[in-house]
Amino acid sequence: MRFLSLAKSMLPPFCKSMVPMFQMMLTFETATIQDSTYKHPLLGTIVWVLVTVRLLPQQTAGMILTPRISQKAAGADILRIRRAPSRRSHPRLVFILLTGNSFWRLEMRHALFCGHPFLPERWLVLKEECYEVLLGVIARYEKEEKPVESGYGDYKHNMAEVLYDDVIMFRSMIKRAVQEAVPSGYALYAPPSVATQEACITFVKDRATLFLKDSEYLMGEPNEQGKRLNFGHLVLKQVCLLVYYPKTSKSLRNFPEFQDAVPRKALALVAAMVHFVLTLYKNHGKDINPNIISKDLEGAYNKFMGSMQKLNGHHSKGQRFKAMLAQWADEGM
Repeated sequence: MRFLSLAKSMLPPFCKSMVPMFQMMLTFETATIQDSTYKHPLLGTIVWVLVTVRLLPQQTAGMILTPRISQKAAGADILRIRRAPSRRSHPRLVFILLTGNSFWRLEMRHALFCGHPFLPERWLVLKEECYEVLLGVIARYEKEEKPVESGYGDYKHNMAEVLYDDVIMFRSMIKRAVQEAVPSGYALYAPPSVATQEACITFVKDRATLFLKDSEYLMGEPNEQGKRLNFGHLVLKQVCLLVYYPKTSKSLRNFPEFQDAVPRKALALVAAMVHFVLTLYKNHGKDINPNIISKDLEGAYNKFMGSMQKLNGHHSKGQRFKAMLAQWADEGM
């Protein structure tokens, strides 16, 4: 509390005069730093205070200050007072969503794969898919006899935006996982004998082209009979387990559709991402990390969905394909 008094005393006069009109939010960080540079006995231990002052309009007086204490590796004590939405100023469901509850976001990701993973224009998604997920979750709350306050409708656009942004972030997470898996999974690096940078780029381009030819990048390892299964490549398996089956509350493995087998739609999206990244290596000799454009993925995704449907219906390969997806899910669970 001595730090709190000190920080208030450090405020300029004009801020003090506006305290009755505004809600102030202060962030305090205190740390004890041992540094041999300071030889004076009074400065052997340095305590510093960082004060961040924000002036918020009166209507945000519902914001609360929540302390959070953690330890730095050097042993410093950190006290953070952070802003959080007030339960009194928002309906409970809105408060839960805006403060990071993963249940809503998980429902949106699940709805994405039950439908189509390529969302239309943002404004249309906010009005349709995102709002449908919100209504579904609210209906579940009511079915489970959990309290649902009136007034959440006033915040539906804000809640829909949170869900939409999370879906975009999730798709970017899949892309990052693919970007990390592709170079090593397909050995997209030149041997030491390749001396010049230009020769290295040419080598990588040629190797990526070789994998893309005849969809070699999708093929799994040979079985006992020497036969390889389409969509069985280890890179596809690695990415699927990483993004769909993490041991977290946001994991899609919490849904029955992901527990028995990896859904074909989920695998098709990963395969489309791999195709996208490999094409970058084919064209540039490296991953230039461009932004994802849905139309760049959707063509490959639709093609893969058609191929999987044919593969699934094959009299012998279909059983192997189903068994493979079930095995992947079992490993992820």
